Amino acid sequence: FLITTVRHPLELMKSIYSHGRKGMGNILANNDIRNFNDYVNFQLQGKLNNHLIEKYLFKDMFCNNTIIFDLVFKLENIRDDLTNFFLCFDLDISRINFNISDYDKNKFIHDKFENNYPMNHKKERQELIIQKETKDKIKKHYNFFYDYYEYA
Repeated sequence: FLITTVRHPLELMKSIYSHGRKGMGNILANNDIRNFNDYVNFQLQGKLNNHLIEKYLFKDMFCNNTIIFDLVFKLENIRDDLTNFFLCFDLDISRINFNISDYDKNKFIHDKFENNYPMNHKKERQELIIQKETKDKIKKHYNFFYDYYEYA
């Protein structure tokens, strides 16, 4: 029985981008990426993170256009998905702590590096400043993934 999770493509790209200059092999600094739109363009052209290419987003989840997993949880719905899974198999769910309401993912964003490069990526992440055109571009590129997992 194979189980995995997926994440909304836009949220995944925002997360990878937010690691900044120190995370993900310094992709921002090494590629002169100055904003999220630059990052998306590099990503969609296949110049970065080769596991996020082609129509599948995660090409290793499929073999000959068939998903290899028996069950896929959406990270955005992980609480409900896990609850249903536990109930279906009559497992004790009382030991799982879903309380992550105090978790602030922005405090894990790297903000110290060698020069005074602006922290636009951190501001974009915290304020969710992402243009509709960029969101549409991501959705169009990963349309198969959006459709397959019923993402809006």
